Formats: sequence, C-alpha cells, structure tokens
Amino acid sequence: MTTIKRIAPKHCPECDLAGSLYIGKDRVLTCRMCGYKRHKTTQVAQSSPNQEGDPRDRLQITYGMPNTSIDVDRWAEVKYTSGLDYARQGKYDESLKSFEQAIEMERGFVDAHLWVARLSVDPKEKHYHYSEVIAHMPMNLEAQRELLVIKGDMTREEADRAADMSADRDVRTADVAVGVKMVEIVCSSCGGTLEAHADASHVNCKFCGHQETLQRHGDTAGKVLSAAMILDRGQGTQWRVGKYLLHCDNCGSERIITHKKMTIQCPFCGSNHVIKADALDSFRQPDGIVPFSVDVKTARHAIDDELGSFMERMKGFFIKNKPDTIQMHQVYLPFWYFDVTAQVTIRIIQSSRQSARSYADLNRMRSEQKFVDALMNIPFSGVESPSHRLTSRLEKFDLTNAKPYDPQLLAGHTAEMYTIDYQQASLDVRKEIGDRFRFRHRHDPDAETQRRVSYLIQQMSFRLLMIPVWVATITEVDGDVRLGLVHGQTGQAILGVASRPPQ
Repeated sequence: MTTIKRIAPKHCPECDLAGSLYIGKDRVLTCRMCGYKRHKTTQVAQSSPNQEGDPRDRLQITYGMPNTSIDVDRWAEVKYTSGLDYARQGKYDESLKSFEQAIEMERGFVDAHLWVARLSVDPKEKHYHYSEVIAHMPMNLEAQRELLVIKGDMTREEADRAADMSADRDVRTADVAVGVKMVEIVCSSCGGTLEAHADASHVNCKFCGHQETLQRHGDTAGKVLSAAMILDRGQGTQWRVGKYLLHCDNCGSERIITHKKMTIQCPFCGSNHVIKADALDSFRQPDGIVPFSVDVKTARHAIDDELGSFMERMKGFFIKNKPDTIQMHQVYLPFWYFDVTAQVTIRIIQSSRQSARSYADLNRMRSEQKFVDALMNIPFSGVESPSHRLTSRLEKFDLTNAKPYDPQLLAGHTAEMYTIDYQQASLDVRKEIGDRFRFRHRHDPDAETQRRVSYLIQQMSFRLLMIPVWVATITEVDGDVRLGLVHGQTGQAILGVASRPPQ
C-alpha cells in the first residue's frame, strides 16, 4: 500500500503570502518573499540498548534449501546441514568449514555460498560468495543488497530499510515548487548561444562561430533493474514533483514552471539551460543520446507525403481532414530501453484426437523444453504525450551511434523530461516482452499440435536514452488538431487521430 503525503502549507507561516514557498537546494521549505525557512525536523530514533556479542548470533537459522535449483550431492547436503547445526550452536568456525566443504563438492550450491557470506567477517570473502550467488541466481535480492553495501553504494541503515518489504513505500507529493540545478549552455568565447552539430561530436556558437569539442565521459551501459529498485527503496522517501522553481544565473530572474521539459530558455535574457537535477533528486539523468539524421525539410516532406496518401484522401470524402497549418518541432523524447534474460518453457501437446492407451503413450503426446533466452533493447516511451499508441509505431532506432549523455548535446533542441519512471515502465513493457517471446518461439495454442510458450524473467536491466523525433502539430480546416511523428533517423512518418482542442 503506497501512502502519499503532502509536505507544505499553502501560505507562508511568516508573511502569510500564498504560493511563495518552494523547496531549495538544501531541501528546506523556504519563502521566496520573506526568506522564512522551516527547519528540518529531526526524527530522533529511540536508541535500543547496545546488543553485545557477535552480530552473527542474531542470524535466524532455518533448515531447508529454498535457493538451490540443482540436485545437490547427498554428501554436500549433509555438510550443509552440519553447518547449520554448528551455526545454531554458535560454533562459527566449524560452521564455515562445513559450508566450504559443501561448496567444494557442489560449486553451484547457492545456499551454502549465502551462509559463508553471512558468517564470514572478511569483506573480500563476503564479496566473492555473494558474487557467486548472483552468478547462479541473478535475481537474489539479499546478495544484490549486500554487494551494494560492500561496494559503498548503500549504508547498512539503507540496506536494512530496503530489506523491510513489509513497510509501505513512503511517496510524498511536493505541492510547492522545487528548486533545480541547471547547466547554462553558452559559448565560452563570446557567451552566445550554442548549437549541437549533427554528428554530436562538438557544438558551434551561432554568433562567433567558435567550436567546442565535447569530452566523452562514461558510457551508455544499462543498470540492473532490481539493484536500482533496492537503492531507491533504501533512500526511504520518493518524491512526486509537479512544479519547478527556475533561477537564471545569467540575469537573476526567477519563475515557476509546470511543464516537463529538460531544456529551458530564459524569457528575460534568452540564455539556454538544461535541467541537471532538482533539490529532491526526483529524476534520473539520461544515459545517452541518439543524434538526429533527418533535417526539417525531409521531415516536412515525409508528413506531406503521408497526408497525401490514398488512405488520407479516402478519409477526405467523409470528413474535413484537409490540413490548414503544420508546425514542425525538433524534439528529443525520453525512452526507456530494457534488456531481458528469461527462462523460456515450450510445451508441445499432440492432438487430443489421438487416443492414449497407456501412461507411456500420454508422455509421448506431451513434451517440454526449457532454455534461457534474451531480448535486447525493448523500448518504452517515458512520456504520456505523444501517446504510446503513436510512439510504439515508430520503427526500430539504430542505437549503435548512441553517445554518452552530455547536456551540451541538447543545445538548440527541445528535450522532454520523462513522466513515467523506470519502475512503472518495467511493468508496462512486460506485455511487449511476452509478445516477442511468444512470436519468436511460435506460440500457437489453437493448432492441432498445441505449442504453448511461457517465460520467467531472470534478470532485467534498463537505460534512459534521448531519442530524436520530429513532432508535427497539424491543424485542419475544421479546427481539429492531430499530431504527426517523423522518425529522426529514417524519416518514417506516422499520423495520429484528429481531435477537437478543449475550449
């Protein structure tokens, strides 16, 4: 159950002015007019008495092997049980020795690796055995969580919080504007406006012609979904932000926006900025960007050709769909891309018309195959507009020339901020994943010889890429408005459904 909490009053407690409160970089509620700050309330936890003795004494010893999927050698199983007996008695050296002997006999004995990692006091040994668990069971949350602690990506307190699955997610709505950190995109020579080159290798100044080569840092590799969710849950509070307070460092002006755009132009001095982060760290930076290959002229011709197609001309006999004005916008849309590894099961059932005279005949009529398969770069749009019905019709993008993200690559472009986070996208994309696995392995439950394909996801990773799309806003002669999209690499054009704009 998710609990959503509001955090701020509508009026400043000091000057009673409405709409003047915002969350600053220090995460403190602040009034823009009188400077009032609401001090952070420090929640003092009731300190529990120091628990003396070995922390391993608090481990819960349970028998059985819930994690191991292999057939364990009988002698290895005996050594594993002996290790649990020693651990229950507090004889940890003997317990470790027994578990290690079990691993010598069965290297894939996941439960034995887990217990060695839990009982060992050596961080290197813990790291090795938790890594072995991940190698055999990529979705083991305990091993992922403990490895994050060992690497320093999480504190012990955060790991304990992430492990408590009984607690509700603490989701809070920031119902006041949240301050943001922005990167100003200006020429280092004259302070003019920069534009990204088509090959995304450098930026040019529109005024003095100065060229700046972009320094590449990092890569566009994906992140493991379960590890990212553990990190987010360990942070505790998750924020939903609706308004942002922008402060222009160039002219000092301030304004509040509600739209979800990463690229901002100051209306007072004309300087260009890219949002880097907000005060609550409520969104992720992109991992990479795919450059445009199609210019505005080609994109406009693609839209005109689609509007002049046979199907559109046929519609014109029944409705007034003739375009009046067409506005073209060059936009980078955020897309989540998922890589999936899964265990696929294919069950083949012979026709029921054949009679099974014996149990052996029945077995011959049924067969089952199990194997591991993978899908790469499954896209899911991170915005609600344009709709998924429209963006899902775009052809596959070539990601081989994706560049590591640099804010300057967005110079001169409009870029949308995602409104659907990776957790929601990972749930919504599963239908597409299932359809692809079933199509690849010829799922056909209605044939005479039934072929049923099912899958179980073993691991999932994701990355956020900015994808090039031309967006056409088409106003028809009858006042209806429809969207058109042009693929920023291939020039493919698709048209949406016309609708009457709200009055």
